[in-house]
Amino acid sequence: MSVTQMKGDFRTISGFVPTSRTVDAVNDMNDVINMSSLLEKILMFIPAFQIFAGRNTYTNVTLASTAQNIKDYDWVMFAQAVQSIDTVKRERLEKIAFQAALLSMGKERTLGKERTFWECVYNAL
Repeated sequence: MSVTQMKGDFRTISGFVPTSRTVDAVNDMNDVINMSSLLEKILMFIPAFQIFAGRNTYTNVTLASTAQNIKDYDWVMFAQAVQSIDTVKRERLEKIAFQAALLSMGKERTLGKERTFWECVYNAL
């Protein structure tokens, strides 16, 4: 099943018991989410540091030099960097969900519920 066919196909799964592989994949997804959140927080401090402590203003911080640094800061590039975090996070999560769905193909013991679960996760992203 290709990625484009899978998107938008939501189901209810009753009696699903996750395998250790599914638990590991969910933990990987949580790690991606946590690291993305940390990266966003760190990235928010960069303009403040560069404006107030960067560009040799730390020796003589004046209102004029601070205003000039704010004006000269590349806010477009900063916005693109912040927006790209969410894009990369979503792509990583989709990759984990898609790979987990592929690895769960043909599991007789779970009667296909594991694959259905991962298809639902992928669709939710």
